[in-house]
This record gives sequence, structure tokens and C-alpha cells, in this order.
Amino acid sequence: MLKKDYFFIIFILILGLFCRSYYLNSYNIDHDEWYTLDISSRSPVEMHSYLLDDVHMPLHYYSVSLSFMIFGVSEFSLRFPSLLFGLMGIIAFFYFTKKYYTKLAYISTGILSISVFHIAYSQIGRTYSLFFLFTVLCLHFFHDVIFENKNHHYFVLFNVLLVYTHIFAFYFILFEMLFSFYIKKKKIIHSFIYIFIASLPGILFIMFQIYRKLIGVSHTDWMSATKISEIYWVFSAFSSSYILTPLFILLLFVWLFRKNFFFKGNNEKKDILLVLNLLVCVFLPLLFSYIVTPMFALRYFLIAYPAFLLVVTDSILSIKYKFLKYGVLTFIIVFLIISSVVYFSDRKDMHYDSFNCFNEIKSDLALNVYPLYTPRWLNEWLPKHKPIDKAHIYLEQRLGMNTTLVNNFNETRLLEPAIFLSPAISHMFIDTQEFNETSTKFCRGLSYKVYE
Repeated sequence: MLKKDYFFIIFILILGLFCRSYYLNSYNIDHDEWYTLDISSRSPVEMHSYLLDDVHMPLHYYSVSLSFMIFGVSEFSLRFPSLLFGLMGIIAFFYFTKKYYTKLAYISTGILSISVFHIAYSQIGRTYSLFFLFTVLCLHFFHDVIFENKNHHYFVLFNVLLVYTHIFAFYFILFEMLFSFYIKKKKIIHSFIYIFIASLPGILFIMFQIYRKLIGVSHTDWMSATKISEIYWVFSAFSSSYILTPLFILLLFVWLFRKNFFFKGNNEKKDILLVLNLLVCVFLPLLFSYIVTPMFALRYFLIAYPAFLLVVTDSILSIKYKFLKYGVLTFIIVFLIISSVVYFSDRKDMHYDSFNCFNEIKSDLALNVYPLYTPRWLNEWLPKHKPIDKAHIYLEQRLGMNTTLVNNFNETRLLEPAIFLSPAISHMFIDTQEFNETSTKFCRGLSYKVYE
């Protein structure tokens, strides 16, 4: 590593930290983050029993559980692992590109550091920044194995970790296998066997979830059917800006033409690797979701984002005329910054909207003489789901009020007029036959209903 590389790393870390820590402790906890908060507050045994009813892999929940143990339950501790993994992802991406795509390293890492697509998922208490980090590490050690025949153990390790981070890991492993077959790298077959053995519980879990989806009992039924047009929106997410999307798609096609992928040509192995990564990890899951079952969300495609960044950066640097090259690069940076500013502004507004809404709820509750209850959460999805101390305590601390847990459907029939507080993810498991709903207020992270 050169001295300028270390200065660049320090600069990019400071920039990345600023972008990803902005309002990290926002009151604005969304639907999925409530799920992370609730599940990660549980014991490992109870956590896994509930995850069997969903499609999520457990690795990120472990990290959030550890964060809760160190910092307590809060908005910050919920999102701190994502922030940490986001920063680690930037550094891992730079080291990887510096080694194998040297001339692309600075620009591609710079774009990543101010990419709203990556920033947003480094600020939310979900698995996606960890997913990106392991994707980069898998790419790095896959290159080590393919081109230098070393670090097979790291290649196996991070592929297994990727499996237990997100279900789309199987597309990435398929891409690796196809490329290994293409270049006739037979020595790597042992590594794939080890990955298969270590990932077998995850494979069985995914097969079980696909089966549940096919018979109509999966909780991914909220996902709408995939359309062919979704391909455009994947690249729009990669671009972080609707204005930049056409330009990035154009750069992608220019790169493909320049590399002779539309014709017969002697493409370099690295070029073929990047194209295969995009084909298998973007188009194949979209096709699978379109034909078989909807299992699609833009954030899943972080698995192809490193390859996309490298292709676009290579296309920019291949422009012969300097004024056009630097003009395109300046245009991209300007609109990435504008997109980031808009994102930060929206995040700030959502924080204060949630903050003010919670204050309104507290004011309303202060004037009410009815007792406060918290019904069990996620009851329609998980019939055995129960509220627990850490998440419940957090809810009370948020409002500065005490509530009573209600876990049984029949209990609500015995209650006098009451107010039921619930995270946004709750479906209010309440028998309201003898009650009249007289008031309702909903914040992004919390709702309450008055029954008289």
C-alpha cells in the first residue's frame, strides 16, 4: 500500500462515517426495524424459533443482540452494527479493487462512499450492510482462489457467512460455480463441497421457505408479483438517482460493446467474471421471482452492486476525450451529492415528524384516565409470538410511561375501557366485540387505539 492509499482510506472513512451516522439515533423506526429490535432482544433459542416462521437468516440478529448487550436497547444500538458493517464494507471494497482492479479503486470507492443506495442500508437496523460486506470479501477471496490459487479457507469461510446472512447468497455461490466451470478451475471443487456441507442447514431452511411460499403459507405474501420492468428499477437503485439511471445504464452498455460482449471476442477473465456476476445475481433472481414466486426487493441486489460499480467506473475511465471523461465524472459526483443531501433532509424531517408525533401521543395519554396496555406483537404472522422485557422496556422508555403486557386473546374481553399501544409492526391482537374504537393515532414507529 502506498502512502497516498492510507490518506485516501482515512478520508473515505471520515466521509463514510459522516454520511452514515447522520441521525443514526432517529426516532423514525420503521416496520422492519421493529422486527429486528424484537427478535434481537430474545434468547438465541427463542430467536431461532421465530425465525423459522420467516425467511431471514440469523447472522445480523446476533450482531444486534451483542450491540444491545453492550449499549442497551436504543435506536443507536439497533443501527450501530449496520453503520459498522457499512464502513467495513467501504474499506474491504477499496482493498479488493486496489489489488485486482487497481486503476478503478479510487473512483469506484469514492462513488460507493456517497452512494445513497449503500448509505441508506448502513443506517437501518437490518442485515443489508453486512450482506454487502460479505459479498465484497467473497469476491476478494474468490479472485485469490481463481487467479492466485490461495486463501481457499477464507473463500469457504466468507461464502458460508454470506449464506447465513441472506438467502440471495445462493445466487452468488451459483455465479462462482459457473465461472469456475467456465475457466475449468477443478481445484476449487473441494471448496464448494465444504461450503455445501457447512451451508446445509441454510439450504434446507430456504427449501422449506420456498415450499411454504408455493403452498401459500409463507409470510412473504406481502411481496407483489415481479414485472420485467423491475430490471430498470434495480439499476435505478444502483444509481442512487433517477437522473443518473439512464447514464449508468448507457455506461453499462458502452462497456459491454467495448469489451466485445455482443460479438465474438477474446474477453479477459475478469471482464467475464463481472458480467456473469451481474447476469446471475440480477437477472436470474428477477426471472425466478417472475416465473415461480415473488421474492424480490431492491435491497437484495446489493449482492451485485460491487460488480456494477466496477463496470461503470471502468466505462468512465475508458472515455478517450479527457473533457468528456471528467465531465461525466463531475456530473455523476454532483448528482450523487444532491441525492445524498435530499436523503439526509428527508431523514431529518422523518425524525422530527416522528418526534413530534410521539409528543402528541404522550400529551394525549397524559390527559386520559384509561390504563395502558401493550398487546403481543406480530400475532397474525407468529401465533406464539409474545412481548418480551427488553423491547417492552424500550417502548415504555420511548413514551416515558408504564404499560401492561397483554398476551392472550381472551384477556382483552375482561378489560375495562383501555388504550392499547403497539409498534407499527403489530396487528393489534384484540377482541373488540365489546369495545368501541373512539380514537386512533399512528406514528411511523408506533400507534395507539382507544377502546371504550
